[in-house]
Amino acid sequence: RNLREPVCFRQATERLLQDGHSAFVEVSAHPVLALALSETAEAQGKDATAILHTLRREEGGSRRMLTSLAAAHAHGIGVDFDPLFEGTGATLTELPTYPFQRRRYWLEASRGSGDASSLGQSSTEHPLLGASVALADGSQLLTGRISQATHPWLAEHAVAGTAILPGTAFVELALRAGVEVGATHLQELILEAPLPIPGEGAVHLQVTVSEDGEEHRVEIHARPEPTADQDEETLWARHASATLSDEAPAPLGFDAGAWPPAGAEPIATEDLYERVADTGLEYGPAFQGLEAAWKLGGETYAEVSLASEQEGEAARYGIHPALLDAALHPAFLDADPSQSVRLPFSFAGVSLHEGEGASALRVKVTAEGEKLRLEAADAAGNPVVSIAALATREIDPAQLGSNQAQGQGDDLFEIKWNELKLPEGGEEGEEVHVHRLAVDPSLDPAAAAHTLTAEVLNRLQEAIADEGTSRLAFVTTGAVALDPSESPAPALAAIWGLVRSAQSEHPGRFLLIDTDGSDVSERALAAALAQAEEPQLALRDGVARVPRLQRAPDSEEQAPSLDPEGTVLITGGLSGLGALTARHLAEQGSKHLLLSSRRGPEAPGATELIAELTALGCEAEAIACDVSDKEQVEKLVAGIAEDHPLTALIHSAGALDDGVIESLDPSRLDAVLAPKADAAWHLHEATAEMDLAAFVLFSSAAASFGSPGQGNYAAANSFLDALAIARRAEGLAATSVAWGMWEQESDLVAGADRERLGRLGMAPIAVEQGLEMLDWARRRTRPLVIAAPLRISALRAAATAGMLPPLFSGLVQVRRRRSQSAASFARRLAAVPEAEREAFALAIVREHAAAVLGHASPDDVDPAANFKDLGFDSLGAVELRNRLVGATGARLEATLVFDRPTPEAIAAYLLEQVTPGAGPAVDPAEAELRRLLTAIPVARLREAGVLDTLRALEANQAAGPDAEGSEGDALESIDEMDIDQLVRQTLEPETAEG
Repeated sequence: RNLREPVCFRQATERLLQDGHSAFVEVSAHPVLALALSETAEAQGKDATAILHTLRREEGGSRRMLTSLAAAHAHGIGVDFDPLFEGTGATLTELPTYPFQRRRYWLEASRGSGDASSLGQSSTEHPLLGASVALADGSQLLTGRISQATHPWLAEHAVAGTAILPGTAFVELALRAGVEVGATHLQELILEAPLPIPGEGAVHLQVTVSEDGEEHRVEIHARPEPTADQDEETLWARHASATLSDEAPAPLGFDAGAWPPAGAEPIATEDLYERVADTGLEYGPAFQGLEAAWKLGGETYAEVSLASEQEGEAARYGIHPALLDAALHPAFLDADPSQSVRLPFSFAGVSLHEGEGASALRVKVTAEGEKLRLEAADAAGNPVVSIAALATREIDPAQLGSNQAQGQGDDLFEIKWNELKLPEGGEEGEEVHVHRLAVDPSLDPAAAAHTLTAEVLNRLQEAIADEGTSRLAFVTTGAVALDPSESPAPALAAIWGLVRSAQSEHPGRFLLIDTDGSDVSERALAAALAQAEEPQLALRDGVARVPRLQRAPDSEEQAPSLDPEGTVLITGGLSGLGALTARHLAEQGSKHLLLSSRRGPEAPGATELIAELTALGCEAEAIACDVSDKEQVEKLVAGIAEDHPLTALIHSAGALDDGVIESLDPSRLDAVLAPKADAAWHLHEATAEMDLAAFVLFSSAAASFGSPGQGNYAAANSFLDALAIARRAEGLAATSVAWGMWEQESDLVAGADRERLGRLGMAPIAVEQGLEMLDWARRRTRPLVIAAPLRISALRAAATAGMLPPLFSGLVQVRRRRSQSAASFARRLAAVPEAEREAFALAIVREHAAAVLGHASPDDVDPAANFKDLGFDSLGAVELRNRLVGATGARLEATLVFDRPTPEAIAAYLLEQVTPGAGPAVDPAEAELRRLLTAIPVARLREAGVLDTLRALEANQAAGPDAEGSEGDALESIDEMDIDQLVRQTLEPETAEG
């Protein structure tokens, strides 16, 4: 029996004692079991000391025995330790009889703002913002650190036990930022997400102010303060945005000198805060500032003041957030006590008057529809603050403890298309072949996706096999949507998913361009093809835009709630994420679930899942249906009972068949597209006339990120993303949740290489976290949300290795282009003595091979070992090749690891590529001279007259003194050379190629 269980241990002890035994060979180290032994012995009148002291040291077991005795002793069991040390010469030393006295002799680090000027900043002298700095682009940045320890009053503003920063604090932050730029009228402030204040630790604040025409734009970001045990940085989350102007404040609309107003009737306020607490909004003493109130017509007048502990701080604020919050409390006097928690959402027309810094206010609050108007003066009648309009919104207290309530942090993202300035006229560069694509109007989107992806796959494989230097550009029209007014074509979007993966596997080889078909965009296409920095861009009215990942902001718009009496259909609902979602919905009150899969009730675990859902009070049914079959989908939807009609649909079915682009074929595309894209289109057609509250598609971040080795999966999920966006454009419910990597294995991520994804910055999603993210996405009206927790430090490491695409450049700085990497590597190599170059190149190869394999040190990579024996697969080979391209800038073929199967072989090949026909080591001074020369534009050389000299030198070297007309030919050829060729021609005329 298991003696680690206290009951079993106690029973075994009783048997041994009853049989007359007085000793045990070993006692478990578990403290509970040691205590159980003591209790059992005492219950039978035995001496526990006698039982334990007979233990002797045994070979291999002394450590466990000593641990057991120590545990027994710590729980009050008398132990005679002397027999343990017989013959050892050891002696016992008594411990002090008093507790350890701890006293720190080191200076504690200061948490104040310190001397900001010594850091190149200015002190703000503000309690929430410690420093301000003017940035080079003309904007202003203010920073601060807040916590319940430094600002105890923040703990007294809570919802359902979670302390959150008051909306009035965001108003104060924005107004203080306006002081820095001379714009002190707050035209509008939108609170995008609540900001919880942790009980331990702190929150960092950043307030940025930038000029926007005649106004100023304010953004307020925050993040939890990193702790000593955190190895990852946390993304900044935007919690509020605002607009400032220099508009002068309007006079107050009431006479604060005559107080209270004549004819006003007193209102009882004694139990106000108890009634408010019943809704889940908890105010501590610092916020319970409402002292008296009166009613006059439809207006409420009140007196509010700060708690005595905060009065001394009032003058340091424009207006203390706790005081301004209390000024809004008269609105609670007429509120329905049964209503849910409502918090401020937007402030408009906020101005501070000459009475700022007050510690008490006379307030007038007017309800104007769903909004409030507030005006306030100090006790002497001097105007202090006015708010033209305050809007509130309902909030779910259960969300406040999650990452989503904290502005989604690292978890939820969306793609924003930023404007890109194209090179004028288009620079001549690498040859670009263009492949235009269009949808066959005779095919439905699902069928078209199969046809187009097969066509594109063929072109990709031809280009990869060619291994030339030219690039291949795929040009589409309407494949992506840049704003809600656009409706993308799902079949074309599938192409983008496939090519994104090809771009990840073969950086620099493929280009994606989407146009609006306008003449001006066609004229801009040449410049778009010529640029080499951005692998994906869109042209709208001739303007280029590029995708950038950004945090998904919160939204005031809310999707309708699910009807508990309606039926929710979940495809793939009997396993993986579908089964998790079914349990989650049942726990939330859904009473009718229809779970489909290919095998239906015969699927493994189906019976147990249905029983579990039934126990939760849900009527659940498992049904067999191949959702890639149109007729079966139509039959499935038509068979739903009318008394519980279909009100929501969640499509989680899918399949994986991972492989690099070279290994795919049309059948492998079809196998993954069918259960994802085909099924989604059939479900869309079958429900298009229904008023669904939710149409949720389980997509994958692979579609947006272009995961290597998942081209077919990325294509299928790009189709889903575009379908959701297109449905929203038609006014239909739709949300595509592009999942990252789940902690729990599922059909959606079972084949993913977790270590590889982790190195690229993706953190696993815990089950509870993922379900919270699903709730957040389902309650919003956004058609596409990327649910993928990201590790910033891993993203930076991937960027350093040249593995991070420009999509992430809004989060971290992405490594510069390949040609610059090549120049950097060549310079480093040139400074190394020739005898050491091979070792230098080998060290780089081993470093990146160790990173791909997850080894702690490059020393773990045998330089002579075969990559296959080291553990490389096809994706590992792709990653190593891409890492080396990013590190060296060399052109390396896709089959690098297979053609040169050892680190030594690749190192030798790198030397051939970067220094062909390597001669003697280049002097470092000469290498630096070359670097400076190559940085000088040809136009500058021409203007300075240097170009003529170089041309003459080239002409003399190439033709000799007797050749006629040679100078003109030389001049023409020189004009066609780039500056690097020109410098080499000048410095090494004997080795340069004509």
